[in-house]
Amino acid sequence: MKLIKFCLAIAFIVAAVSLNSDSDESKQEAETVSFELKISNIEETEGKIIMGIFADEKAWKDLDATHSLEAEPSTEGSSAAIELEPGEYAASAFQDLNDDGEFNRKGMMRLPGEPYGFSNNARPRIGVPGWKRVKFTVDENSTEHTIKLVQP
Repeated sequence: MKLIKFCLAIAFIVAAVSLNSDSDESKQEAETVSFELKISNIEETEGKIIMGIFADEKAWKDLDATHSLEAEPSTEGSSAAIELEPGEYAASAFQDLNDDGEFNRKGMMRLPGEPYGFSNNARPRIGVPGWKRVKFTVDENSTEHTIKLVQP
């Protein structure tokens, strides 16, 4: 009898853990939002669009993208989709015209040599715009963001 009670107890614990892990998986799925980063003002269809999404201010300051995305350039606009947890993010994008994987600069002043942009269409003064100017919110009501590229 004790063995039967013990086996039932084990079966109950296994079932509870299994149900709990199933609800954790569905909870994780429910905690993400399908987010689309759109890029506009693309004048040429050469190269590729490279986008970075930054999950916090430290990642932004370190220029260490939390997520990297790519899209084919189209004069009608380009976009890429990703699953994100709700929260604050920032984004940057550039058109890699020569397909070398780097944001190229030109001249002694090291001015931008390829189209680029930041979230909220923040324009740089000196260097990259600050976090407060580029951050935006992702949640179930805010599932897309558009960056308008600045042409060099």
